Amino acid sequence: SACKKELPSGDLEWKPTHYPVVKTLYVTNVTLTTATLNGTVNCYGLPTTVTFEYDADTSAGKGDIQISYSNTVTASQSPVADSGIINVSADISGLNPCQVYHFRLKAENSLWKNFYGEDIEFTI
Repeated sequence: SACKKELPSGDLEWKPTHYPVVKTLYVTNVTLTTATLNGTVNCYGLPTTVTFEYDADTSAGKGDIQISYSNTVTASQSPVADSGIINVSADISGLNPCQVYHFRLKAENSLWKNFYGEDIEFTI
């Protein structure tokens, strides 16, 4: 039609069809001071840095979860760039016995920032 404006090729944007899929899973290898954090990520072939964020639950049983995720550890498989579901994990240490902790998985690439998995709670 005469009213249709054509964009010059330099103005075209790449439209993503798949965003990273990030899933926080479970904790394994729990000792009195260490644990292994686990998750999965599908980055659809884009190089992606994968980290876990974690911290102690400071709510002291008040019912309100207060997590700042002040600790970060890079997954041993990071960065990832394959398509498909990739298992990722990271070992953490210096934990306190009888303490409740929370963690989540984070994926970050050059197109999308800060995709998070859900919060998971565990006790040492």
